[in-house]
This record gives sequence, structure tokens and C-alpha cells, in this order.
Amino acid sequence: MILPKGWYGDWHPSPHRQYVIFFACEAEITVSDGETLHFKTGDIILLEDTTGKGHISRIMEGDTAIATVQLG
Repeated sequence: MILPKGWYGDWHPSPHRQYVIFFACEAEITVSDGETLHFKTGDIILLEDTTGKGHISRIMEGDTAIATVQLG
């Protein structure tokens, strides 16, 4: 999936328990307790917030390619 610079995903839960792999990017995710995490090319995260408020996603620099691997 390609997300353009400036892309913003307001509060949303993850549709599945899944790994997200970041390619050529600078992105940030704000989790439900208010903590903001920063990610760059090569980072891999596990999203498990499939219920509740979820998280906010934002692409900070350049177009970003991500791959997801759904679990279970």
C-alpha cells in the first residue's frame, strides 16, 4: 500500500491483529494513551488494537509504502 506525504488517519482500530512493515518513510502513530511513536524505513510494528479507540496514523515525509501481515 502506498500512502502519500501528509496522509492522516484519524482515530481508528486496526482491522486485524497484524504486523506493519514500513518502507521508505517517516511516519508517526499516536496510541490511545496519547503516546506518539515515530517510525522510519525498515521498522516493523505489531498492531493489536482491534477494539476501542485505536490509534491515529500520520505520514510525515515523502510517500510511504507499507506492507501488512495479518495474524490469526
